Amino acid sequence: MSRPVGILLVPILLIYVFHCNAFTWKCPDRPQWFLRADNKCKVKVYSCLYDTEHSTYKEICRKGEDIGREGFKYILTPNPDQVPCAARQYQPFTFTTNGNSQCVFRKSLCKSSGQILANYGNSSTDVNCRCDYRQNYDYIIPPKDPCSCKPPVEDCSCYIRKCDDDEVMIADYRCMKNVETILPEDIRCPIISRKKVPVDIKQFKQVSSSCTWSKQASVILIVVVIIYTVLIGFLFFSVPHVTSILLKSKLKLFFKRKENEFVILNGDNANIECHVKSYLPVRSVTWQKEIDGEIIQITPSKDKYEMVSGKRPSLTITNCNAEDQGKYRCIVRNSIGLRNEFFGSCMNHMSSVSWVTTFMSVLQHIPVFHTEYITLHNYDIDSQSKPTVYNVFKGDDITMEPHFDDQHKLIAVKWFIENDKRTEFDLSDEQYSGSVPDVPSLTIKDTRLENAGKYLCLLIYDNGETQKALIKLKIIPHVKIYKAILKHRGDKTFIRPAVCDTIDKHMRTNNIAIITGREGTGKSKICLELASSYYEKDYMVFKVDLSENHSTYTDIVDTMLIIDDQQYTQDSLSAFMKLLLPVLLERNMKVILTCRNVDLEIVRRVPEIHQLKEEVFIDINSCLTAKEKEEILRSYMKVNDVTSSSSAVNNFRNLEIITDLSVQVTLDENAIKVIRNEETWKGFPLSAMLFCSERKFLHLGEKYFTNPPIYLVEELKELYKTARKILFF
Repeated sequence: MSRPVGILLVPILLIYVFHCNAFTWKCPDRPQWFLRADNKCKVKVYSCLYDTEHSTYKEICRKGEDIGREGFKYILTPNPDQVPCAARQYQPFTFTTNGNSQCVFRKSLCKSSGQILANYGNSSTDVNCRCDYRQNYDYIIPPKDPCSCKPPVEDCSCYIRKCDDDEVMIADYRCMKNVETILPEDIRCPIISRKKVPVDIKQFKQVSSSCTWSKQASVILIVVVIIYTVLIGFLFFSVPHVTSILLKSKLKLFFKRKENEFVILNGDNANIECHVKSYLPVRSVTWQKEIDGEIIQITPSKDKYEMVSGKRPSLTITNCNAEDQGKYRCIVRNSIGLRNEFFGSCMNHMSSVSWVTTFMSVLQHIPVFHTEYITLHNYDIDSQSKPTVYNVFKGDDITMEPHFDDQHKLIAVKWFIENDKRTEFDLSDEQYSGSVPDVPSLTIKDTRLENAGKYLCLLIYDNGETQKALIKLKIIPHVKIYKAILKHRGDKTFIRPAVCDTIDKHMRTNNIAIITGREGTGKSKICLELASSYYEKDYMVFKVDLSENHSTYTDIVDTMLIIDDQQYTQDSLSAFMKLLLPVLLERNMKVILTCRNVDLEIVRRVPEIHQLKEEVFIDINSCLTAKEKEEILRSYMKVNDVTSSSSAVNNFRNLEIITDLSVQVTLDENAIKVIRNEETWKGFPLSAMLFCSERKFLHLGEKYFTNPPIYLVEELKELYKTARKILFF
């Protein structure tokens, strides 16, 4: 479009050159000021000021310089006199005639995309700009005062921020429902007025000149210019114009950094739309890509580029990556651009007139197409780094803070949640706050179970650098079970038996395991060990209370449920299993049910459990190896300060150790070897714990593990006598 305009200006420049011979005197620029001063004024101070009497600038030599106050300059009337700065200039500090003829700064225009004037300032201050909310423009970087932005000290760039279909943007840049009543006093910024900046006409007044061209020549030249302008205008208005370029994203993972410059995240699909205005039918649309000054023609391909023509041409880039960064240009041509034969035939008929032939050649080279650029920046947000883990109890607030570089200015913050796919975080819910350059952290109020998951924070700085932070948020639904897991992790007496791996294998295969065993076999600790392992795999761990609403447990995915043998009856267990088993696989739930030997038949009579495979029933009564038993015994010995040695120095059978706590107990190594191979009358872990923690049992040695205690023998004798009486009577 610039070339037709340039051609259009040629005759106007010719008229000016041939028609006028005067020129306007101006003061020297700053670098030449003192050279001129040395030549003009040898001793005195050189000044150059506007002379209002002769409407031109005038050089004078004075004894000293004149100093004016802020917002004023000096002119000659005919003596030096202070007047306010021109409407489009301002002077924020004192004015001196030594080196200056005008106020030093030109006022900002507020003409960037979406900008309008907020106020005009005065002769000592610049104008203030603001974004035109009527066209849905908002600040890219919010200024200190949202109602006005100071161009000299703030970035006043604007971008289009779309409100919802049923909303409209108001003067303080909030999106409000169309049906809502908004009182003027509720709007924090003034409504945009229609006033225009006053212009000081005197500053733009042309200097008169003497004309030397003849009247007849002027008429001829004017006629030529009119004909020339009509021809150029026809072509100019026939050129298709790209009014705007828009970018859309399939996943909506993009944002605008500045005008026609977008940030696209890796893996997204970008759709670039070219909005065209043409008085003649558009015949072709081509796309080009510029990388480091090299122009590459884009051709359609199934895997990468898809092009659509018509009234709204577009280019779709599939699966964006780092190679897709660069400038993209949309080139639109209409029918004139495809048919230049008209100009060639004209040249054949007018070849006798050389200047006309040259004129037609110029016309033939006018570009009858229009282009527009859009710049894409691509950022990879895939991160293999270890995430920062946040644990929070259900219902509490949590603030997740990414580490950021405070040496550079943040211009954008994006938070994503990674479930089945990565999606940008929706901050419209009042539950969430933050995620802005001033507050890059993300705060979640009153956390719910569905808030658990992986979060990714992308930070983008003004120097183009990016920073990523991967965060894992774990919601703890039950405080009691979580504290039990933490306590178990610190238990130095627990030795992980091989049966844990067997149970885990069956849970991964069948999603359920039923652990059976007599008292003291370690069912509870095995449950905590597996719960700790699955907690690290991001499962939520629940200890089931069958008196509660069953859907509390069955409506959640990726959970581990522990059903304790003291928490159920046959009826309550049956009712729970009816809801649980149909969704077990679908919701990836793992279930451990513990059962004492005496209650095994009760569990098997539950119809939903009876149909399970036999392999889900895991008996741990005799699961421990001799080596595991010895490790368990020695762990309890260490905690209770019981040592071991050869039979020559042991004292564990000495009854004095029961009363004299100052004596350290030494257990015979041979006794340990016997104990590790014994089948205990109750679970070995419980027996080892009681044996080492109670001194009254130590003198019994290996017999404690095989012989039941006296009180149990007495109970058996009493039970025997009672049975005989019932039998005889």
